[in-house]
Amino acid sequence: NDWHKELIAPTTKKLLNLKGDDRLLDIGYGNGLFARRMAKKGIKVTVFDFSEVNIENAKKYDSDNIDYLTLDASLESDLLKLKNTKYMGLVFNMVFMEILDIEHFFSHVKDLLFDKDVFVFSIQYPCFNSWYIENKEDRSLFIKGYINKDISTGVAITTQSVKQFYF
Repeated sequence: NDWHKELIAPTTKKLLNLKGDDRLLDIGYGNGLFARRMAKKGIKVTVFDFSEVNIENAKKYDSDNIDYLTLDASLESDLLKLKNTKYMGLVFNMVFMEILDIEHFFSHVKDLLFDKDVFVFSIQYPCFNSWYIENKEDRSLFIKGYINKDISTGVAITTQSVKQFYF
């Protein structure tokens, strides 16, 4: 989507500052779009997701320079399977909300990186995915009233059949 292509991916790539043959771990990679972009630049990418369906779908695309693993970032046993490899970068885009014990996950991050290498994560600020946001014709955003405590519902994916809650 545009949000990922225009904001998240370019900023994440810049923050990672990886060069050809560097190793990247993409945690909870979903459809694999970011991993494929990095792999096309010569980065050696390892991706993992707990969903075998996501992995199988991602493998349908070009997957040179990508190793796929079925792991769950919230499970100690799965995180320990990664302990023998170090990466120059870790990316964790839109995954925090899926991890029940984030402190446990963070206790493993330092073991996955070389000293002074980079961990980049993104989350979507709640006001940008609710009735508080209005897209203007000039592609700017108008944010209204989100300071109020309120619950709203909306559609995040145009094909979803049931609205989801926003807080």
